[in-house]
Amino acid sequence: MEILKNFVADISGERSKQDAGTSIDALIAWVIVAGFFLTPLLFVPFESIPLEWGKMLFIAAIALATLVLWVVARLKEGAISIPKSPILLAAFAIVVVFILAALFSPVMSVSLGGVAYEFGTALSFAFLFVLLVLVSALFRNAYWVSLSYFALFLSFLVAFVYHALRLVVGVDFLDFGIFTSESMSLLGKWNDFGIFAGLVALLTLMIIELSYPQGRMRIFAYTLLGAALIVLATINFSVSWILLGGTALVMVVYHLSVTRFVETQRKKVYAFPVTALVVLLIASVFLMAGSAIGNAIRQYVPLPSVVEVRPSWSATVDIIKQTWKEQPLVGNGPNRFNISWLLHKPDAINATQLWNTDFRHGVGLIPTYAVTAGLLGLLAWLVFFGTFLYSAARSLFAFSDTRTNYLVLSSFVAALYLWLTAIFYTPGVTIVAFAFFFTGIFIALLAQKKEIPSIEFSYIRDPRTGFFSVLALVALLVVTAGGMYDFGKRGLSLLSYHQGSVAAAEGNLDKADAALVRAGALQDSDVVYRSLSEIRIGRLSTLLGRQDLSPDNARAEFQNILGSTIDAAQNAVRYDTTNYRNWLTLSRVYTAVVPLNVTGAYENAKAGLEQSRLYNPKSPELFLEEARLEAGRGDNDKARELIQQSLVLKNNYTDAIFLLAQMQIDEGNVKDAIRSVEQASIIDANNPGVFFRLGLLRYANKDYRGAASAFERAVTLLPDYANAQYYLGLSLDMIGESERAIAIFDGLTKTNPDNEDIKNILENLKDGRAPFAERKTASPAELDEPPIEE
Repeated sequence: MEILKNFVADISGERSKQDAGTSIDALIAWVIVAGFFLTPLLFVPFESIPLEWGKMLFIAAIALATLVLWVVARLKEGAISIPKSPILLAAFAIVVVFILAALFSPVMSVSLGGVAYEFGTALSFAFLFVLLVLVSALFRNAYWVSLSYFALFLSFLVAFVYHALRLVVGVDFLDFGIFTSESMSLLGKWNDFGIFAGLVALLTLMIIELSYPQGRMRIFAYTLLGAALIVLATINFSVSWILLGGTALVMVVYHLSVTRFVETQRKKVYAFPVTALVVLLIASVFLMAGSAIGNAIRQYVPLPSVVEVRPSWSATVDIIKQTWKEQPLVGNGPNRFNISWLLHKPDAINATQLWNTDFRHGVGLIPTYAVTAGLLGLLAWLVFFGTFLYSAARSLFAFSDTRTNYLVLSSFVAALYLWLTAIFYTPGVTIVAFAFFFTGIFIALLAQKKEIPSIEFSYIRDPRTGFFSVLALVALLVVTAGGMYDFGKRGLSLLSYHQGSVAAAEGNLDKADAALVRAGALQDSDVVYRSLSEIRIGRLSTLLGRQDLSPDNARAEFQNILGSTIDAAQNAVRYDTTNYRNWLTLSRVYTAVVPLNVTGAYENAKAGLEQSRLYNPKSPELFLEEARLEAGRGDNDKARELIQQSLVLKNNYTDAIFLLAQMQIDEGNVKDAIRSVEQASIIDANNPGVFFRLGLLRYANKDYRGAASAFERAVTLLPDYANAQYYLGLSLDMIGESERAIAIFDGLTKTNPDNEDIKNILENLKDGRAPFAERKTASPAELDEPPIEE
């Protein structure tokens, strides 16, 4: 506790002052500071619940709890005081626009609150706005601001130690069942941790250069700065380096010009900004040669190699244009960027590994909101940034004492840094919550120093306004109570959903079914209904394998389960008719019973696929789904036609090529098929899919040398073509080139670490056995789909 007292005293100049207003206001401030510390670290240890959902629920809980306390404090005190800042008004406009966009959304429930107040929904911004207002109203002294900074630094140190231990010990260390990938961090994405480190580096650099700490405080600041720079060097996120380097450059220039002049006039000793200059040089080096440095370090330290993908600026702008043609004012609805992406994504994306990725954001968060909240949403954000910069320009250099300069300047720079990352990147909810928090601190400090006025009135002294003020506060209290009830339902629904997921993984389908029914009853959600439908399809399969039921009982049970399965899928469609996955789920229910000659099953399966394609028209997968449906009915001509349509959308679509080859093999016309594909390979000599199909047919015809030649050409054209590598390895082994086959499968184990079949084949080859010895792995002839998912 001593370091906390010293930190707060050194930064704020207030060793004991803790007043935030009433005792209830002080409690609110403590709750917010605790939330500030815990948000980066907190997670729900359930694999079935996304990390972001848990964090957003925690933020919602903080907002609801503190809002109730604030209303009670105002009713008790009889007075209200809120900074009169245009930033707060602009932030309120954002919330209003997002609520308006949600009300006009094609699926209001998805846009308003989603499943767990997902970040990007209207309610998520309402919760963040509540925290923004409360921070600006209650943190109007340096003590609480300094305490918040200390909480942030301590949170970062905990995260730093945790990830350092995982780096040294291994990715399995303290993974809690959810941090199973080296690309994950406590904040969510690996780059989010880099942004967090950049924020800490900014704040500590400004402490060093503006507050001139001494003794233990100086050691503490340099320790934080060093740890933050280590994280930045490890992650090497260019946006953080650019913003940190830019800040260091401004500080160096400011020190060498303004500060030196002022200190000379006052006849004081001028301190050269050595630390800022060093940080500027480090940032410059990593911006120019970060990849080379990272590769050199990886030779000695197992650093995570993370490649994060998102739509480009041009692709995002195209999605904005297409969306505005149909819904210009309020967009496609909050939390629905993925719907617009699937409708309007570039054709070229199907040729990449991202062809089946349903992006939930564009190139950055703010550009994303131009799609989900339309022109009004974009204008609201532009006004917010404009008022933020205008308030800073008016007030930033109005303070004479260094300590206040540091707090005001650092809160502004921190908020600006975080908002810029939201423009040029897609950070998680923790980073955006920090942006709102630092914006609130900036407003609070401006109000404290009288740079902006405050709205203050006591309704106890004025009976005319007292009635309406109390009525408004009570109404707000009732609304908040309703919000807490809704929060409780969503939390319990997620808990039941997790229980259902665990039971399904354990094979207890009846228990899983009951848990998911509870989840759906508590909170309407297509995620729950889709899972419930899949569980019940599994129950149908189990029923068909039972021999202990009489025909009448089996028939009755079958009809009961099938009816409930269809109901679950139809509930998913009812919840969101614009989500292709819901229609696909309904189609798969009917497809599962087509072989049983259930009346109307084929027609309904086909209708579901057609509806699914309306909302995902550029997906080759949906044409292939219908091709499988037709092939299952024996209509191979129709199936071939659909496969060709799938290959028009994605000419290297392995699943489609594999199905076509299997059909030709089953029909016994392999030689004719080989001749036709050989002709196609001459015409379309740069299509890896053609050569993969040729290789499959030659392999089935036992022409292993010819197969190896075709697969090798496919890999040359598309080096990451994992299935072509797989069959190339098998073909090479068949012609006696075992060493090359081993090298290929050794590489596949690195790119597909979770594929047990590849590991078994490699083990057999190294031991001099046949690839499929001991029957641990299905041979190519036994496969109904490609061995590797791409």
